[in-house]
Amino acid sequence: MDAEDYNKKGDIFFDNENLLEALPCFEKATELDPDNAQYWQNRGRVNQKLKRSDDALSCFEKATELDPDNGERWVYLADELAVQRNFEKSLSCIDKSLKLDPKNDDWKNFKNHVTLGAIVTNFNRVNFDDLQSETPDGLDLLADSFTQLIKLMQDTDEYTLKHIERIFEPLKNPGDSDFKDTVIRHAEAVSQAITISLNSKKRQEPFSSRITSLMKQQNVNHYDIMGLHKYASHIEIQKRFRELSLKFHPDKEPSALSQQVMKQIIEAYKILKDPVKRKEYDNTIIDT
Repeated sequence: MDAEDYNKKGDIFFDNENLLEALPCFEKATELDPDNAQYWQNRGRVNQKLKRSDDALSCFEKATELDPDNGERWVYLADELAVQRNFEKSLSCIDKSLKLDPKNDDWKNFKNHVTLGAIVTNFNRVNFDDLQSETPDGLDLLADSFTQLIKLMQDTDEYTLKHIERIFEPLKNPGDSDFKDTVIRHAEAVSQAITISLNSKKRQEPFSSRITSLMKQQNVNHYDIMGLHKYASHIEIQKRFRELSLKFHPDKEPSALSQQVMKQIIEAYKILKDPVKRKEYDNTIIDT
């Protein structure tokens, strides 16, 4: 049997899901004809199905090395790189495939899915309830992710949009008309957090001392009092109120100043927790 015979035999086993029998056939084909990109791709597909990611990756890399002008080779490599969560290299491979076939909608949608995977990886490490605890570099990375996400939402398929909607479902506010409002609101919150982080002194100052100094200023708004950004979610507001209630509770802080602070916090919370009152209040304050 020659290499083509082994490849055909492997195809039959593969089509019938007999992967453990297909693999040695494709291995023999690549051994007999090591310069055939299709044989390497077929061998990689079997390893991919068997969840042997490193073996699949090396096979797909060999296929692209032998046949770099075939967009399908780059897509298979991109897929395996995405499995290994190497999204940057995966996107680079997809771009090469689209350069060869710019009108391939399936590859365009695949690029959207990989882009979303990269964005989700960045989001999973972020505490959206406390954006000001993020490092400046972390905030910049997050801002880039939101930029990519909003661009993705403007030109993508329904499948990807549904994934985005599921990601942001836990972050929705009662006032959000749909998940796109949630995405935009959080993107604006990140932008605000970046602005705040530029003032490192303010960033490092303990919240307990910052709030008392804020109270001495004029035109301090409810968000400043609670240490929140204007686009904070309902969950963020509730969480911060619980934290502050414990911190300034009379049993822990019996001073007159703490009582005054707690009064201001309660007043702010009553407005911010109510979507209608909050919207009316937001119209009265000026962004800084």
